[in-house]
Amino acid sequence: MAKKIKSTEIELPLHLPKVPLSLPIFGVDHPFFKEDNPGKYWDQSLSNLQSSFGLEGKVIDAGDRLMLEDKDGNRVAQVYKPSQSFMYYDRSLMSTADPKYANVMLSPETAKKRASIWLDKQGQWVDNLVFEGFSYTGVSQGPPIDPSELSDHVIEKEYFTEIKACFGFQIGALPIFGPGAKVVVSFAGDSISQLAYFWRSPAFRAVGELKVQPPEFVQKQLALDPRFSHLDPDKSKIRVNEITLGYYALPPYAVQRGYFPVYQVRGTVETRGDNNGYLALTKKRDKVLRDSLRYDFNFFIPAGRDMTPQSYKAGGFPQPVAGSMFF
Repeated sequence: MAKKIKSTEIELPLHLPKVPLSLPIFGVDHPFFKEDNPGKYWDQSLSNLQSSFGLEGKVIDAGDRLMLEDKDGNRVAQVYKPSQSFMYYDRSLMSTADPKYANVMLSPETAKKRASIWLDKQGQWVDNLVFEGFSYTGVSQGPPIDPSELSDHVIEKEYFTEIKACFGFQIGALPIFGPGAKVVVSFAGDSISQLAYFWRSPAFRAVGELKVQPPEFVQKQLALDPRFSHLDPDKSKIRVNEITLGYYALPPYAVQRGYFPVYQVRGTVETRGDNNGYLALTKKRDKVLRDSLRYDFNFFIPAGRDMTPQSYKAGGFPQPVAGSMFF
């Protein structure tokens, strides 16, 4: 019988975070849950985007969102019904590979300032919003060569065409993880090429409280999860590099009724040989260099002691992966 990895064989960080004994649960403050006709809120949000970007076109109801596309088909605005989220993008500018934009890219300081001004002017700068940093659209361009002449010494030129000011959200001092709590304002030259504003306002007052599991309990959850439980401890190593307590936000198109505390768990898996049912080979000139695989993981595990299937349903969360508490 094949060995299975035990929780005690999963390495934890040397220093674990200090966490409170309990944390509040916050409901979501959104017209979707409070008003008989939330459509007027969606219409107003879309009207604000039209005014801000000078958009004219036909509004399409796509079920979980309202969409407006301009007459040329390049510029699009979307308002997500289940959350206070919206998106704008210009197909002619977003993720552009045109090298001319590398010469007119905004400085980080200017990009952050312009993004902050736009958010403030539109009434979207909230106390929960925090600046996190920058990302870029990068393009690699190598010289045209004969495939038979490929070598390790091919020189590629890389340049950036977009700069993106990135923001996150917090509840109190804790971060909100997940795809439904972020703001990214992208610039190609002086123009906004894409803007994603994904957010749900938490209710002013907590609607409940959950006792918090100690961070060590992630060992047991990892060992139970089918993505790890089949690993042979003699050929595998799971190392948790970081554990962070926070809240979680579902995608902007999903219905979420509350914010629950979670642990973000980041780590690394290393396997050797025919483990996991597959063999990872790195080859160079038809010679096998190694038969090992290393990959990173980033999961979110509910941090509450009393989470039940009913708790997930009440909050609008999907059920965890079978055999674990992941989502």
